Amino acid sequence: MEESVVIFLLRDKKFLLQLRDNKPSITFPNFWGLLGGHKEIGESPLEAIKRELSEEIDSPVKAITFIGTAKTVITLTTKSWTEKIFFFKGSIDAPLDNIQLFEGQKLGYFTFEEVMALDMPDILKKILLKHKNQIFS
Repeated sequence: MEESVVIFLLRDKKFLLQLRDNKPSITFPNFWGLLGGHKEIGESPLEAIKRELSEEIDSPVKAITFIGTAKTVITLTTKSWTEKIFFFKGSIDAPLDNIQLFEGQKLGYFTFEEVMALDMPDILKKILLKHKNQIFS
């Protein structure tokens, strides 16, 4: 089973999301998503999310807290697999203009209501709905 990590990053009760690249070879191309990625063999989920954050943005993240896991089936045109997702929450102080993005098309801050209306993977919306109180606490 594949494993990945994602983080709900909050600034003033708004989520920092990344518009994923529009490449057919990646999962959920051109969708809004959370920062994160694949967990490497031998890496703890916390090590993985810290590495992924450093690979994707150049801004410090505070108070990284593990929330839970979820499983989902991912399907690309050529294959399908089950993915275990470790999800975290954290806080970020930087305005968008002060964050350099290394992967993806762009970043944005969104309210909970705005997130629910975006083109975003259903599994992330389900996790957000299920753990909303924990994420905002």
